[in-house]
Parts: sequence; C-alpha cells; structure tokens
Amino acid sequence: MAIAAEYKIGQTSVVIHDDYCKDQTQEEVETILNNISRIASRHLREEMYRKELEKQKAI
Repeated sequence: MAIAAEYKIGQTSVVIHDDYCKDQTQEEVETILNNISRIASRHLREEMYRKELEKQKAI
C-alpha cells in the first residue's frame, strides 16, 4: 500500500492510497468516485453557506 496523493482542503486532510480500488471493476470505481464527489460537494456547499451567513451578520 502506497500513498498515491495527499492534499488539504481547508482543514481537511485527504490521503488516497493506491490499493483502494485495485480489485474493483471500472463500474465500481466510478460508483466510489461519484459517492465521494457527492459527499464532498455537500460539505463544500454547507461551508460556503455558513461563510455567507457569517458575512451577512457582520454587515
């Protein structure tokens, strides 16, 4: 198992290992990536909404 990618988004650390999808079909990999995208998008939208509310309260 090796780290394929590592980065930060805000205060979140993301580490991707190269063995996570090695025994998966292409369809299963696409499903995994779509699920990750859906979850991350929801959290990013919530963070943007929270920041916008904070900015409006400061006005």
